[in-house]
Amino acid sequence: MSVRDFQPDLSRERVSIFVKIFVFFHIVAITSWTLPHTTVTRPLDIDKRNVGTVLHSVGNSISNGTLYFNQKYVATSPVKFYLYFTGFWQYWDMFSPNPASIDFYCTAVITYKDGTTLDYAYPRMYSMGIPKKYVSERYRKFYERVNPDDDKNVWPYFAQRIALINFTNLNNPPVQVKVTRHWFEIAPPEGEGYAKMVADWEQAHPNMKIDPVTDEAYHKEAHENAVRPATNENYKHYDFVTFQVDQMKLMHDKNLGPLG
Repeated sequence: MSVRDFQPDLSRERVSIFVKIFVFFHIVAITSWTLPHTTVTRPLDIDKRNVGTVLHSVGNSISNGTLYFNQKYVATSPVKFYLYFTGFWQYWDMFSPNPASIDFYCTAVITYKDGTTLDYAYPRMYSMGIPKKYVSERYRKFYERVNPDDDKNVWPYFAQRIALINFTNLNNPPVQVKVTRHWFEIAPPEGEGYAKMVADWEQAHPNMKIDPVTDEAYHKEAHENAVRPATNENYKHYDFVTFQVDQMKLMHDKNLGPLG
């Protein structure tokens, strides 16, 4: 036997060029989708007053030009269809520049054929332990897309799905689902809240000085808002869907099973 007999066949270990192309495309796609948007419409704008301004504006132009090109040509290309279809789309804007200031969740009341009802709580991260949160985060992201009034075209499918997962007795199917949205507005810190109230008042009363009584009331309101706890009684509630279950689709989806 020769040394050649003990050498591995490297040709079998090489990754297909198609796999490499897919990985490269995937990296480009998710990078493009997570880049921030820019409001700059003239990305190439050089300030030639002196060396410092030239260097600064060149850096800004490169940054804004990259974001502008991505926003106009890459993010709107077939890349977005790939990300939507596979579920790899994601956003990092929860941190900046304006983090979400509203906590919301939903519950539902399911009415069955025999008139009985069932209270259903849609999965909520707040009530889960860390391991459960890790595998259930997509529930929260999905409800973020269901909750807005602009997305009401999704509501019937959402309610139908709630009916399906609570359909446990073939002789007593769900006939109606009423979905309630619950939300709590997280107030800014006391100083910021007070400053905004005063600024709004001054805008509504130009050339006037705020009176002491109103000023004191704003101080008090800003403090109460800032320390208001996120307890159930402080959440607002709204029944935003009352849906009559599609019985034919319900039976069809039930017969398909959980993987249907």
